[in-house]
Amino acid sequence: MPSASSYSLQPTAYSLKPTASPIDHMIILNERHLLRILKEYALYYNEIRPHQSLEGNAPAPRDVHAPDEGCVTAIPFLGGLHHRYERAA
Repeated sequence: MPSASSYSLQPTAYSLKPTASPIDHMIILNERHLLRILKEYALYYNEIRPHQSLEGNAPAPRDVHAPDEGCVTAIPFLGGLHHRYERAA
């Protein structure tokens, strides 16, 4: 008689797709629109998005500002799907 395991080996949707892409949340109009969205997402992902392996820092260095240097403003990416935050001087 084969031994039974208490762990399920069934794949789930999130294990097949580790990160959500912007295409999952947008209506793509044509090929040019798709290429623009993918280019902007690559810029956001590779230069602006905080990475856990970099201790929460983005690959491109960013300045740290004191709280008294102005209000925090949001800079939208991908039509507002993601944002980058900076202090307005």
